Amino acid sequence: MTTASEFLASIVNRDPFKSPSITLATLQRHDGPSDGGSHWAPGIGSYGWGINGTVVTDNTNTKIGLLIGLQVWFSDRRTNPAATPPAWQQFKAADSDSVRVTLTPSGDAVHAHVELLRWKSDFTAHSFMFEPASQQLLFVVPGAGPGAPPAVMVITLHPTGQFGFL
Repeated sequence: MTTASEFLASIVNRDPFKSPSITLATLQRHDGPSDGGSHWAPGIGSYGWGINGTVVTDNTNTKIGLLIGLQVWFSDRRTNPAATPPAWQQFKAADSDSVRVTLTPSGDAVHAHVELLRWKSDFTAHSFMFEPASQQLLFVVPGAGPGAPPAVMVITLHPTGQFGFL
């Protein structure tokens, strides 16, 4: 397989079908102005996973994609404001977000519809790359927050109902 849509089809059409797991990560650069000093300005990252995806079918009942729920943790949640530097870049275990991702083919690419359930918002993106050796899909997605720079989202799928790690 050489394209993103071929990779998705290999997961969806596996015989026997095994409910896949997903691992997702995002990276967003910091967009604050440089103060010329030693200002520490990390970007925002996220990490999430889900298991037991379900098959999406088209109007002829042909298997075409996946719908899978995830729990996602973000790095920008303050955990210790008294630390030096303040502990902003720690994934707070008690505060995850529910996300639902639908992956469908779009030519050679994969179309992702991402629903941020906690925030009652969603976005779509098309993969710009499928990396065959690691079997990972890459997308450019909206950044977190108003006016934020875009982020890169990486998705990996594993067809055994077990965790697929980046």
